[in-house]
Amino acid sequence: MSLPDAYHLTDEQQAVLQSDAEVITVRAGAGTGKTRLLVEWYLHQILERGARPSEIVAITFTRKAAAEMRERIVRRLRHAGRDEDARVAQVGPISTVHSLCERLLREQPLEAGVDPKFEIIGEGDERLTQAVYQAISDPELGDAELGAVRQFVAKRVRQTDLDTPAAWLAEQIGQFLRNWRQAGYTFGALEDITESFERFRQAQEDLVQQLLEEELGAPLGVRWVDDLKSVKQAFKAKNRRCALKRTPGIEEEEALRILYGLLRIAARAWSHLREAFETEAILDYTGLEERTLEFLQNRADSLRGKYRFLIVDEAQDLNRMQYQILRLLPVERSLFVGDPQQSIYLFRGADARLFEQQMERSTVYHLSWNHRSTGRILRCVEECLRRKWGERLPNLRCANAPVPEVEDEEDVFASPKLPDHGAAVELWALTKKEEIRQIADGIEALVREEGVNPGDITLITAWRSQIDQHAAELAARGIRVTTLGTGTSYFLRSEIRDLAAALRALADPNDDFALLCVLRSPLVGMTFDGWTQVGLDASKAGGVLPFIRNHSEQLSDADREAVSRFLDWFDRLQPLAHQVSTAEILSWIAHYTNLDTRFALRKDSRR
Repeated sequence: MSLPDAYHLTDEQQAVLQSDAEVITVRAGAGTGKTRLLVEWYLHQILERGARPSEIVAITFTRKAAAEMRERIVRRLRHAGRDEDARVAQVGPISTVHSLCERLLREQPLEAGVDPKFEIIGEGDERLTQAVYQAISDPELGDAELGAVRQFVAKRVRQTDLDTPAAWLAEQIGQFLRNWRQAGYTFGALEDITESFERFRQAQEDLVQQLLEEELGAPLGVRWVDDLKSVKQAFKAKNRRCALKRTPGIEEEEALRILYGLLRIAARAWSHLREAFETEAILDYTGLEERTLEFLQNRADSLRGKYRFLIVDEAQDLNRMQYQILRLLPVERSLFVGDPQQSIYLFRGADARLFEQQMERSTVYHLSWNHRSTGRILRCVEECLRRKWGERLPNLRCANAPVPEVEDEEDVFASPKLPDHGAAVELWALTKKEEIRQIADGIEALVREEGVNPGDITLITAWRSQIDQHAAELAARGIRVTTLGTGTSYFLRSEIRDLAAALRALADPNDDFALLCVLRSPLVGMTFDGWTQVGLDASKAGGVLPFIRNHSEQLSDADREAVSRFLDWFDRLQPLAHQVSTAEILSWIAHYTNLDTRFALRKDSRR
C-alpha cells in the first residue's frame, strides 16, 4: 500500500525507505530533505510493515520540532484516509529525549525505582551550586583535600584580580559535574578515583585518553575530563602537558594535589545533590537521563514488544548517555539521521564524534541533493569548510539548478554576470575590532543611504560577549538597538546575584549559602582568607550567622570590622523582611552599604 499524494522522493531517499537494515544511519546535509525522509519512513512502517503509531518512537531535539513532525505525520495519515492512525499519532511517542525518559519513568516507576510523582527541575537550578558550597564547608573534607585548593584560588585572586572567587570556584566545579554526568559517567566512578590521593595518582598515570578536556579559565587553563573509557582513564599527566603547570608558580605535584582536591569537592557536592533529589522527589534533566539509563540497563525486557521502530532526528546533537538510552530501547529497526557539520550543542555534552561512531556500526546512506540553496552558495560553503573538514565534508549538489562552472577559487566569491547584483556571498577577513566597525559601517549605510528601517536589520553574533561591543559601536553612530540575549544577562550579573543573595539571607538567616555569597560580595567585602575560614568552620558553630556573631575574634581586624558593619544593617533589616516590600528592603540595603559607590568601584561596574 502506498500513500496518495506522496512527496516525490529522490533516489537517495527511496533507497533509505526500501532498506531492510535493522539499524540505519543517514548523513543528511543542510537542505537535503531529511524531515521529508523522516516523515515518509514513519509512514512507511505503518503502511508497509503494519506498525501502529503507538509502536513508533520518534525523537527530535526540541518540543517545537517534535510538534512540527507530529503535525506533518498526522496530516499525511489523514490524506491517506488513515484517520484512526492519525488520532493515535496525535498522542503517540513523538517527542524529545527528555520527554521520552519522563514517559518511561512515569509509566513504570516501581521498576525504575522512582517516586511516581517526581518533579523535573531545570539544569540551572541553584541546588547544584548550593551543593558545591555545602561541599566546600563539609567537615568531612579536611586540610588534606582543601589546603591545596585554598592556596590555588588565593593565587588566582592575586594573579587575575578575581572579583568573586567563591562563585568562580563553585561555577568550575558545577560545570565539571555537568560534563561528567552528561558524558554518562556515574557517581560511583567519581567516588572511586577520589577514594585517596594514591588512588587518584594511579588513575591519572594509567589514563590513555583525553585529559582535562574542557577549559574553564583562559589565564589558568584548568581542564576537566570529558571523554573517558573507564574509571582508570580519569586523568592523564604522562606524556602531556598538565594544564595547571602553565599557571605561574604551580608545579606538577602541586597541580595533582589541586586537581585531587577539586574532585573531592565535586564528589561531595554530587553526594549532597543526590540526597536533596531523593528527599524532594525531584530530578534535573541529567538525572532524568541517569535514572532512565539505569532502568533500561536493568529492566529493558519489560518494554519488549511495546515499541517496534525508533526514529532519531538531529542525532549529531545527542550526548553519550542519550545514545546509550536509545540503543537500549528494544526495537526491531532504528533510523538515525544527522550531520556532524551541524552539531551545535557541544556545551550540553553533545559530541559529533558519537554520530560518526554510530555510522560505523550501522548501514549508512547519504543525502546529497540540496533543495535550499543555489549552486554558487553551495560551492562557496564547500570552499570555506573544506579546509577545516577535509575529506569528511560531504559534497552537496544543487537540486534546483546546475552548479555553475568556476574556473578558480576566487570566482566562487564573485557575483554572477548580471546587472545590479551584489556578490552571492561576501567573505571578510578582519580582526575583531575591524569586524565590529565594518558591520556598523554596513548597517549605517543601509539606514542612512538606502532608508532601511533599523528594526528590519538583525545582527547575529557568534559569542554573547560580542553583543555589547556591537551595540556600543552602533549607538555611537546614533543607531538605536534592541538586544536579545544580552552580553551579560541581567540576572546573571554579579551585582544582581549579590543583592538576590542578600534578600534570601534576610528572608532565611539559616541559609548559609546565601550568607556566604553576601559576605564575599562588595556588600560586606570580606577577604578571601576570612571568607574561607567562615565557610570551613561555620558548621562547627551551628551555621554561618552563629559563627560570625560568636567567633569573630578568629578573624583578621579588617574582616572583623566588615562583619560588624554587616551585622549592624542585617539585624536592623531582618525583622522587616516579611513585613515590607522588596523595593523597600533594597532601598535600605543601598542606604546602609553605600551601594552605588561599592559597585561603581568594581571593574565590571554597570550603572
